[in-house]
Amino acid sequence: MFNSDVQFIETEFKGDTDFDNAHFYGAAEFESAEFAAKTTLIGAKFERGTGFNSAKFGGEADFTAASGARDAYFLGTEFRGPVSFREARFQVVHFGQPAQSLAASKRWLMNKRPKLLNPTRFEAPVDLRGFTYDRIYVNLDELFRKLETTDRQPYTQLEDALRKVGADARANEVYLERRRVERKRLFSGRRLLRWGPDWLYMAVANYGIRPYRLLLYTFIFVVFGAALFSRPGALELKDKEKRLAQTPGAAERGALDTREKEKRLLQAASATDPSSNSFTRALGVSVHQFLPIDVPVGADWVPASRRISVPAQFGKWNVSISVWPSVYATVLRIAGAILVGIGLAAITGLLRRVAG
Repeated sequence: MFNSDVQFIETEFKGDTDFDNAHFYGAAEFESAEFAAKTTLIGAKFERGTGFNSAKFGGEADFTAASGARDAYFLGTEFRGPVSFREARFQVVHFGQPAQSLAASKRWLMNKRPKLLNPTRFEAPVDLRGFTYDRIYVNLDELFRKLETTDRQPYTQLEDALRKVGADARANEVYLERRRVERKRLFSGRRLLRWGPDWLYMAVANYGIRPYRLLLYTFIFVVFGAALFSRPGALELKDKEKRLAQTPGAAERGALDTREKEKRLLQAASATDPSSNSFTRALGVSVHQFLPIDVPVGADWVPASRRISVPAQFGKWNVSISVWPSVYATVLRIAGAILVGIGLAAITGLLRRVAG
């Protein structure tokens, strides 16, 4: 028990150091102290905070169940061996020094990968299971490389603490790292039935965090559809029989066979719009087929059910590929329903709340 402030500044501890269940009623300073061997502070209590700035831990360091009513400073501290903060509790943990000014501090909070002053160096695994705090300053990249655990709590605690201070961008990085670690564990454990959907969720929607790749997938589907639908014969008028009946001389064409009707239909369409299969029209049809709701653009045309030929070149070989526009329209409709639904869920935050 230490009833007043204690200072172990630049003290060298050459053997195993044991501060288990020590009670520091005053401030405890271990600045620039060197711990050559194993150091344990299991259950230690720091009533007025503690500082290990520039301290060096040559062996294992164990802060299990340590607690402090104030801040704990580890600025420039070197942990050369494994370190554990399991079930520890501090108000604010400083594994680095943030910017001093308010404006710079806000930039630091919003930055995904900020550069801290005097960051803590972790050279071995770090155990943060059950470690709780109200605020933390830490280099995420440095911590992620050493954080080895199968427990979700260290990630959720870190994410929640960052969100509470408005550091949403950095909290998102923690969430994505947790999902990456869990996905890797599923694969290594050969739990492929869970790994597959999880990987697909990552590939399509980035776990609901900044799902910009949804725009890329949408662009690919729609533009490819426009290119296909701009081919001759890929589109036909919607309700073509009704449209033919409304054209002059429809009664005389009543007995025409189907092929002749198709020919007259295309002629009628060309008369009203010479660019009947233009890319603009095809793009409108592609958008119409992609969206899960009915929109006026591209509504007058539908992909044809007949087979068309699409030329393609593979190196020196020119080939012709047979494609059914109506089949790709079905693919577009399914893809649109999935991608638009995922996009809306990601924007509203529903996707993350459901997936955890």
